[in-house]
Amino acid sequence: MKTITLRVYKDEVTDEVAKVTDYTWAKLPDAGEESRERILAADEDIAEMDRAWDEIAAAVTDQLKEMIDGDAAGELSTLPGLTDALTSLTPQSPAGSQLSPIDTPLLPKRPTYEARLRMSELWDSGLKGSVERALRGYMVNSLVARWFMYSNKAEAPAYQQMADAEMRKALSLLYSRRRPKRIHDS
Repeated sequence: MKTITLRVYKDEVTDEVAKVTDYTWAKLPDAGEESRERILAADEDIAEMDRAWDEIAAAVTDQLKEMIDGDAAGELSTLPGLTDALTSLTPQSPAGSQLSPIDTPLLPKRPTYEARLRMSELWDSGLKGSVERALRGYMVNSLVARWFMYSNKAEAPAYQQMADAEMRKALSLLYSRRRPKRIHDS
């Protein structure tokens, strides 16, 4: 079994939610400022979506629970879910050589959904990026659907259907396997 770590960054999700809600406002036939304020998920609104983010992250964890990496006792060695991932820069010194990790500055913590999964050796590691994109799509569409339940009820079910389709896509990618290689006797 091999282990992979999937990450979805909250800031990328919330930026996309803001874009989707702005686009939805722009395509409305009565796209006035009043409807824009009602539909657009502004920065203040997105800050209030923390509870929804937590619930959606828990839903993702629930969908992935069969694959979540646990220790020998069968318990979770690290709980999947929300972390504050530290990201670091790898600056170049003037001579072109990399600085040591001690000299590497840390960026501020970045809220992240993270899940470590146990996968079959036959799982294609090249699909990891596609799985992360599908999970990010699920989270974006779920947040938009929840926001639209308050601000644009007519479109909320469509976004929830898109979210469900993204989750099915992620699971399909996670359950896919490469064809085993046959060893030929020479």
